[in-house]
Amino acid sequence: MKRTVLLTLTLCTAALFAGGCGSSNLVSSEEASRKEAADLQEIQARIAKERKVDPLQVPIEEIQKDPKVKALGLDSPDQAAMVERALGADLESLPPVQNLTGYKKIDFADKNAAVLKYTAMKSESPAQPPTPVDFKTAFEHAQLLVYQLKITTDQGAVPPQPKQPAVKKPPMVREIFFGPVDKKLAEEQFKQAQQSPTLKIEVLKTYPASLYANDKGRVVAVVGGGYKFPQRLGGSPNMMYYRQSPEIVKKLQDESKANPKTRMPMPVQIGVATPG
Repeated sequence: MKRTVLLTLTLCTAALFAGGCGSSNLVSSEEASRKEAADLQEIQARIAKERKVDPLQVPIEEIQKDPKVKALGLDSPDQAAMVERALGADLESLPPVQNLTGYKKIDFADKNAAVLKYTAMKSESPAQPPTPVDFKTAFEHAQLLVYQLKITTDQGAVPPQPKQPAVKKPPMVREIFFGPVDKKLAEEQFKQAQQSPTLKIEVLKTYPASLYANDKGRVVAVVGGGYKFPQRLGGSPNMMYYRQSPEIVKKLQDESKANPKTRMPMPVQIGVATPG
């Protein structure tokens, strides 16, 4: 009995690195977002207590100076609104976060995996309307990445005043995380966006992402490479799926053209998580 348990644990530990056995140490974007909000609220309360003022009397800029906030990358002026939203969140009233226990890396060679028969929307280019295909076709060969981008926007010049020359505004520079998204599609999007002479996009770093699923067919993209901020990532248009087959989705799409009352399936957004 002891040898059997030991063997099972050994195999499961090895399988974890290959994507097998259910993973129980994933951190979802929702969990990370709530922890971040709780940390910010704790920092605000500490500063308010030290100054003997109401928490609302602590300026956002002062909270952003805290080393922990700087480590979260929330110390820039354009992040002030995000910090303020987190400070106002009523965390106790929120529903429980999604339980990611039991998720494992999707095996695209598994012919019995129900998730591979689901429908996903696939585009060959940003200009092409997405078409419904099976999940396997959409994602088996996709190279999913999260991009850390530096976006520089030329803001032009301040209109000239009487007897004064126009003054060029300093460029607006932002750093954002984008994805998960297929590398091919992302690079085409960057190329199209930079056709504007006022926009420059620099890729600072990329993080690989893999798709995991549980036995109920729910899917999350797990971002590796040391990435720590799943709460920074929004839903990418192509990172969703339908639990119906492509044949059903196409049939309903065709029927809806003649009958606007046709019931259409609801898309399921692929969540984002990181290793705990």
